[in-house]
Amino acid sequence: MGDVVESLRSWRFARALVVSIGLSACGEDASLENAGTPQDMTREESSSQGHKEGALATAWTLVESDVRALALSGNRIAVLKTDGTVYAKEGGLNADWTWQRSGVVAIALAGDRIGVLSNNGDVYVKAGGLNADWTLQTSGATAIALAGDRIGALFNDGNVYVKEGGLGAGWAWQTSGATAIALAGLRIGALYADGTVRVKDGALGAPWTFQTSGAKAIAMAGNRIGALYADGNVNVKEGDLNAPWLWLTSGTTAITLAGWRIGALYVDGLVRVKDGALGAPWTVTASGAKAISLSSDRMGFLDANGNAFVNEGSLSAQ
Repeated sequence: MGDVVESLRSWRFARALVVSIGLSACGEDASLENAGTPQDMTREESSSQGHKEGALATAWTLVESDVRALALSGNRIAVLKTDGTVYAKEGGLNADWTWQRSGVVAIALAGDRIGVLSNNGDVYVKAGGLNADWTLQTSGATAIALAGDRIGALFNDGNVYVKEGGLGAGWAWQTSGATAIALAGLRIGALYADGTVRVKDGALGAPWTFQTSGAKAIAMAGNRIGALYADGNVNVKEGDLNAPWLWLTSGTTAITLAGWRIGALYVDGLVRVKDGALGAPWTVTASGAKAISLSSDRMGFLDANGNAFVNEGSLSAQ
């Protein structure tokens, strides 16, 4: 385990010269030709910004209280409690919780993997059952992401590393100057300090493709990429990396993508979700929310009091 961490530190030191050169040395498209901006987006022409009030086919279930963060993946739910402890469950919404770890500041789920970022910057991941052993992945991280057999880590100096394969696989440096990362399938997305978003698709060594600028958050799922802008507008594209953007909504503070679903959290605490095509109507699913999470057939949100609610089933627009 110590050898893995030391190997990563050596790799990062060897990359110092590359980092000093900047983003153009990372194989990224610095020319920004054919780059989309918020002003270039195709706008969804429908009344009330595409919002259609609706109701859920099934009710919300209170799954836990005193929660800081909520993560969903398949039939698994994980919560990060306000005291830094992590619990996970799998199966039905009322399944029992299994304690996972303490001293945690962030969590991530993907398939049978659970990842945690500890308050000292250590990243641990386990694969298999909820009682599987943890494996130390790296140290000095500020954010983590999981997708399939890939693990991504963002470090406090803005460098991004990703590994794929077993938990003992080696890390590959990806880029520098990042403030957020996202993984989905064979795609890696990075948000930079200047609001630029770049995504690569394929092998870890694939080139980066510029996506947009002025963003403050990104989300990815399948062949979809979502961007939340500083003015609260949300744009999503699907298809290849050069596909056009489609404007979806405004007045938002957070977005999430999962399968065919897109979720948005608004400044007034409303949660809206759409399922299917990008032009599908929005359904209001909750109010009083401060955070949201999606999986293919589950939705979750946290309210201002730290209560975590999860719903499963289809949307039912009225």
